[in-house]
Amino acid sequence: QALTGRRLAEDLFAASFTSQRVSHSVAEGTAQGCLAAELLKNYMCDRGQVSEAWKMIGTAVRSAQNTGLHVNPASEKWKDMTEEEQTIRRSAWLLLLHQDT
Repeated sequence: QALTGRRLAEDLFAASFTSQRVSHSVAEGTAQGCLAAELLKNYMCDRGQVSEAWKMIGTAVRSAQNTGLHVNPASEKWKDMTEEEQTIRRSAWLLLLHQDT
């Protein structure tokens, strides 16, 4: 499980170098990756790997910011998204904020 978490964190870190103009499918994949990171963080904390879990959440937060998950849902960028994608993005960002505090 720890190796899976590490691979996920590395993927999220690599995705953090994408440009600011990210397609919706890439951003949606990042949102789903952030949701997975949150679940994996809880799993790792339960097994005593707290330091690694926090590093993964930090990487997920940076990745979420790079793809615009922190942008106000009332902005023009969100108008083209489906309701499901908006919900996934909003949920991923709010859960990351909660996990990071």
